[in-house]
Amino acid sequence: MGLLRRLDTELSCAKSRSVRVALYRNSGIIQELIENFISHLQLVQPVTKVTIDFGDGRKLERIITGNSIHHILDSFGRPIDPIPGLYGLKAFPKQLKQAEVIAAVLSNRSGTEYGNLL
Repeated sequence: MGLLRRLDTELSCAKSRSVRVALYRNSGIIQELIENFISHLQLVQPVTKVTIDFGDGRKLERIITGNSIHHILDSFGRPIDPIPGLYGLKAFPKQLKQAEVIAAVLSNRSGTEYGNLL
């Protein structure tokens, strides 16, 4: 599983932090990703940063939004299924199961046939 962006910094986007808290702390989901998938989480929208200047030299800076996507890849790094947005502990494994079905269909395909089926 690869991550394009750090999810543990103060200014990581809210959705990325939610993914870290809701999904990546769940040992079952992490185990599933490690054992059965090549996964790449990508930030697909620039993080929106808001700065409040108090006028006395103090500033408050916060992240308010951002969008992420898990790219599910096959063993060759080809795309299998994108899982956009934030899913909960019950919904995310269902998306992974769907990706497994797609991967099975595409496993022995290549080139144009792979692209057309995908």
